[in-house]
Amino acid sequence: MEIEMEVEYDELGFPLWEDDNLEEEEKEAIRTRYAVFKEAEQAIDRRQEIAAQTGGAAAWGYLLRGGAPRGRRRDMWNQFAKVGERKERHGAEYYASLVEQADSVPDPTSNQIDLDLHRTFPGHKVVDTNEGRAILREVLHAYALHNREIGYVQSMNYVCGMVMIVTECAKEETFWLFTAIMDIFPSFYRGALEGVQVAQKVFEKLMSEALPDVWGKLDGLG
Repeated sequence: MEIEMEVEYDELGFPLWEDDNLEEEEKEAIRTRYAVFKEAEQAIDRRQEIAAQTGGAAAWGYLLRGGAPRGRRRDMWNQFAKVGERKERHGAEYYASLVEQADSVPDPTSNQIDLDLHRTFPGHKVVDTNEGRAILREVLHAYALHNREIGYVQSMNYVCGMVMIVTECAKEETFWLFTAIMDIFPSFYRGALEGVQVAQKVFEKLMSEALPDVWGKLDGLG
């Protein structure tokens, strides 16, 4: 009889550890580190919530630098992405019509999406399930039809998977938020991914200058 692995997850649904052969002391150390991290994050969220309630330009600046409070993140992402306007512009039935046309996605595109489904956040409590993969597949197929020029490019699955986590797997909401992100970074998934390569180089330079010790560690890990 196969014994199921006992898994504990963080609040986003990612497993706290992947190896169930860890000693209990090692698991407890991970739990302790996560508890410290979560406490610090909650403190930041409390400050961000106060800023959100205060309003005004200064408060918005503070929020943009520190990030939206987790409890408001989904709504704020929808507002910034203008999801309502996007749906109105394309029509209320637009997403449903794309889903109905899923069979018209070119085979090479569909096959690549299928290959990447199981690679998307292995072990995640929701994404790495039959239901989660079905939602991810549906949204990526819909986007491939929505933007036929780009279609699907590897690594889109991770972006879409993270959006799924934020929207709690709401299909149409995930589609529109994902579309908004793709519109913000149009060069990232064209040609030889020049946009990604440029952003990576900029990130490396900023990290090496601002946090040289952290960068040295990351660079050493390859």
